[in-house]
Amino acid sequence: MKQKNWLQQLPTSGKILMIVILAIICWQLFVPPIVGLADNGDYDRVMMVGKLVLPESAQETAYLDHINLKYTVHPEDTIIWYWTSQLFLVKGAVLVNQIFTRNGLFDLRLIGVAHTFFFLLAIAGLLWATRGINRTIRITLYVLFTLIFCDIAYTAHFNSFYSEPGGFVFFFLTLAVAGVIINLQKQQGIKWSWLFWLFAISVMFITSKAQNVFLSIPFAMLIIILARSAYKPAKNRAGLVLATILVLLSGLYYAVGRSEEVTQCNLYHMVFFDILRNSTTPSADLAALGLDQKYLALAGTHWFTPNIPIREESFKRDFFDKIGYGTILKFYTTHPVRMIETANRGAIASFSSRPGHMGNYEKAAGYPPKAKSDKFSYWSSWKENLPGAFKAPFLIIFSFLNVIVWWFRNRYYAADSQERAVGYVHLTLIIAAFMEFFIVILGDGGGEIVHHMLIFTVMCEACLLLLIAYLIAAIQEKFVAEKENHADAVPA
Repeated sequence: MKQKNWLQQLPTSGKILMIVILAIICWQLFVPPIVGLADNGDYDRVMMVGKLVLPESAQETAYLDHINLKYTVHPEDTIIWYWTSQLFLVKGAVLVNQIFTRNGLFDLRLIGVAHTFFFLLAIAGLLWATRGINRTIRITLYVLFTLIFCDIAYTAHFNSFYSEPGGFVFFFLTLAVAGVIINLQKQQGIKWSWLFWLFAISVMFITSKAQNVFLSIPFAMLIIILARSAYKPAKNRAGLVLATILVLLSGLYYAVGRSEEVTQCNLYHMVFFDILRNSTTPSADLAALGLDQKYLALAGTHWFTPNIPIREESFKRDFFDKIGYGTILKFYTTHPVRMIETANRGAIASFSSRPGHMGNYEKAAGYPPKAKSDKFSYWSSWKENLPGAFKAPFLIIFSFLNVIVWWFRNRYYAADSQERAVGYVHLTLIIAAFMEFFIVILGDGGGEIVHHMLIFTVMCEACLLLLIAYLIAAIQEKFVAEKENHADAVPA
């Protein structure tokens, strides 16, 4: 009898889920009014590799207020000064565009199609990896996954040239491959290529954005753990080699893949748009940073504020030659109350995955500037409407709960190597989310903190789904145990 392919092995409910998710995303992104995420000035970093420019006729709506769907393809070579794995998706979309069109225009929706395709591929992998779990848990996760991760707060990014949607889809592809390895580990002769794919997609996720670089450490540990769990000793060494290469490649990317201007922009925002803007003693803070008091007037300004001296040689000497991420970290170390205040603002921002200053619609659709779409926005709307005072305490409690549940489950309830491997995926998410949170609040400066919290928020919500799965499993186990005890107590 012919063996079923992987798609045929998916449960019927999983196939229905993929159709539902595809329908939701198509309705959100490709059915008028078209939804995307307006350019905040970062599009150029990715557009240049595709040799794309915004037509002169659309310059009026170039930034923030509205999205633009049509871009001109320029044949001239460009210098890539900002490296991100998102470039591969954009380059592929441009090549497809050139095959099917001859008018010299690129439609933004093609990159939306690319993101959608890889997101659905990740979902298919996750469905295959989880097809054997309890039906109640599986259906619950299907519903919650759709509600949370198909929210317009996330999918609006698909129709954009930001790095975030690439990180989003590569993150889920990484989880999918990890899930496949865990599912297959009891089989004899599991192909080592799955371990390589875990490494390769982890590289794509880590290099989607410079802020993800340090996440290479927990994901490298995951590669080592899954290699030891699923493969024979010879492949264990391969896991160690791949994990080491992942960390080294991430370090190389951080060293040469970042733009100096992006780094300078972040540092400017950290000092003037975050530390000084939110300070009750800005003069003292300026002195603590070792900066001249004449720059006090810049408090509250950002990189795009007109007439600031960022191009002047004197400012470069006084500021960029003195301020680095180490300076910022030292400031917060010696000002712990300010650190707590910054962390509180970051916690609040993580509950809002929709940057308020970026519109979702074309100008031609007739919506006002910066208008937001409400197409399937139940989850993000609920989160944003939670009381602000509730958000930071909840995040703290949620963090400790994840650690406690992980420890307790792995110590007392993980019955076999597969369950322990799932626990290590959970631990990877906990550590990565913790690192991502502090990387963002210490390296963003409040300029685009909601935008940059996207991956952190996704990781937290993935942890939430795991906690819910554990809870349902525990309830079912208790119910079965009570039923068996009751049966034993009834006399024959």
